[in-house]
Amino acid sequence: MIGCVFFAVLLAGCSRKSATEEAIEASKEHKKDAGAELPGATPGATLLASGQNVPMDLHVDDSHLCWVNEGRRAEGIAGLFCLPKGGGEPKLLAPGKGIYGIAIAADSVYWTVPAAFTVFKAPKGGGEPVTV
Repeated sequence: MIGCVFFAVLLAGCSRKSATEEAIEASKEHKKDAGAELPGATPGATLLASGQNVPMDLHVDDSHLCWVNEGRRAEGIAGLFCLPKGGGEPKLLAPGKGIYGIAIAADSVYWTVPAAFTVFKAPKGGGEPVTV
């Protein structure tokens, strides 16, 4: 009986949201399109993409931004994304984890998946990846 009471008290104490949970909920409320201002950010900053989880390895050329989203938690999709510098919706070029070695060329993005011993490429604006 004492164990049940302790468990009930423990559960009641868990109903409060942590600061991390509150930050995650707040980030989901941000607009997803380019042009949405970031509250408290540097003046002139523009939100280009949201819903990411452990975004890293940002690459930039004259027209696009490309990055890998690790998606280590439930939020966000793991994969390689590209976005025109002028804004718009990020395009998922390659879903999944284990993407490394991004390179941007004139019209294409190249990347490696070491676990598959493979190099891929796809158009920066989206399209079917092909093995190089």
